[in-house]
Amino acid sequence: MQLNTLMSVSYAKASNWNSLTPPKELKQLVHSGFIEVESCCFLKYLYHKETNVSPADFPDKTGLECFINSFHLEDYVEDNWLPYALWLINQLFDKYAKLFNHKLLTAIVTQDDLSCTLRFHLKREGESWLDEDIESYQEEAILVIDSNERPSLGPSVVSRTKTKRNVPLLVEPPVWLKTG
Repeated sequence: MQLNTLMSVSYAKASNWNSLTPPKELKQLVHSGFIEVESCCFLKYLYHKETNVSPADFPDKTGLECFINSFHLEDYVEDNWLPYALWLINQLFDKYAKLFNHKLLTAIVTQDDLSCTLRFHLKREGESWLDEDIESYQEEAILVIDSNERPSLGPSVVSRTKTKRNVPLLVEPPVWLKTG
């Protein structure tokens, strides 16, 4: 899992998702699962929504997937966006593993003061939705995780990302997890 500095701060403050009560719409999104179309992987719930885009509108398949597989958490919940995003990632990765475990799925969370967006795409060589240096995003908190990992808000939460000076950044467990 990769976190930029802004996300490291949000992640450390995030509450445990076990206490969340996901709304019906988020549960439906998970329950609907995935569909594979022309070597792309889409969340069925989002794929079947009306759009006026075509694959030709995007530079690559990753761009198309990130456009279709994108939703704003603030449209579903009022607060605790990051814990809900992590809960969704965990649920969707489990669902994906049962259906299509032949390729890695990447989840991207971007968050600022007004919104939290979750996107998914298949991991492909030579394609990326984000700049390689996630620290270059100065206004948004960024989290990137692949389906062979699982997000956690447990005591073993330790992640490293490189800062602009290539100094590892240690992400501490959330304060509520520290004992004594």
